[in-house]
Amino acid sequence: MVALTEPKIQFAKAALIMRRLGMDAVCSNGAEKGERIWVFWKNVLQVKVVMEHVQFVSLECSDWVSNRFLITFVHGLCLVTERRQLWADLLDSVRDTDLPWAVGGDFNAVLDPLEKVGGRAACSTSLEEFGNFVSDAGLVDGGFIGNSFTWSNNQSGGNKVVAHLDRFLFNGQWAELFAVSKVMHLSRVCSDHSPILLECATQVVQHVSTFKFQQMGISHPSFLDCVKECWEAPVHGSTLHVLFLKLKALRTWLRVWNKAVFGDIHHNVRRAEDRVCRAEIILEQNPSANAREDLEEASKALNGVLLQEEIFWRQKSRVRWLKEGDRNTNFFHTSAKMRRLRQSVSKIKDGNGDWISDASGIEAEAVRFFTDAFSSQGCTQDDDIF
Repeated sequence: MVALTEPKIQFAKAALIMRRLGMDAVCSNGAEKGERIWVFWKNVLQVKVVMEHVQFVSLECSDWVSNRFLITFVHGLCLVTERRQLWADLLDSVRDTDLPWAVGGDFNAVLDPLEKVGGRAACSTSLEEFGNFVSDAGLVDGGFIGNSFTWSNNQSGGNKVVAHLDRFLFNGQWAELFAVSKVMHLSRVCSDHSPILLECATQVVQHVSTFKFQQMGISHPSFLDCVKECWEAPVHGSTLHVLFLKLKALRTWLRVWNKAVFGDIHHNVRRAEDRVCRAEIILEQNPSANAREDLEEASKALNGVLLQEEIFWRQKSRVRWLKEGDRNTNFFHTSAKMRRLRQSVSKIKDGNGDWISDASGIEAEAVRFFTDAFSSQGCTQDDDIF
């Protein structure tokens, strides 16, 4: 699928361009909307236009294995007041759907003041309204590979202005459907905008996870005493060897302790919610002091496990600018999934400059590279160091 924004030619020529691109079908955001956005696709996708708008076009797609998803291509207008309608209409367009959703294109807005360099500072109202839309829609930025700025005024010196105006945003369902989503900023050749390439895959190779300390453990009242007891166990050897053995023992103990104390935190949340529901029903049927006390205890327990779950997802998402306690669990969960997608390696370049995209080839090249990097061939030993 290929999308063009602001093509500056009549839509009557779209069929010719479609054939030259090797595509099978084309649509626009509508003649009455100015036809500022064109989308081409191959017949391997079943595509239905679900909304035409002066600033975007939304397509419902089904692939060859019947996966359904929604993709929206955006070309935001220049004025803040005009984009305000864009944010409102985008939200309305997905209010009654739970499909995986990706929205991308030229938003003509940035999410962070650092995403614009040169010229006037980014408009604070624009920043706030764009950020509110992303938050309200439950979207997460897909990250990118390549140049940090996707637009340039093509000037130099003090007149140069660059900005990150083009991006892709995804909802949580998109991250569930596509195990890999890579956004790449390609080189600007004949435009002031960088082309954006989105690569998706529904499967990813799973690797054995390493041990990671769970920050939610700190909130447990017995944590420090147990760590102290484990750390003070007698160990003999050199200083570094003692440190190694203590860390190894602590890691083993934390694995057992986490499982015994917390178990499955997501199951704990569901169980605590059920307990609150039962306590509420009992209080309604028998409004006694004991029933009220049971409900208060159940609510307190629920808040505790919800905080543990939120800390868990916050740690996995690596988001630092939101604090625990505000029930940001869904946001952290989506961020964690998108972080996992961004960290996956879909292709690498070997020593000959050729791209490798299959999993076994990537693994073999990684082993070869680090074997060569850490081999002793060509190294000299300085005896004075020893």
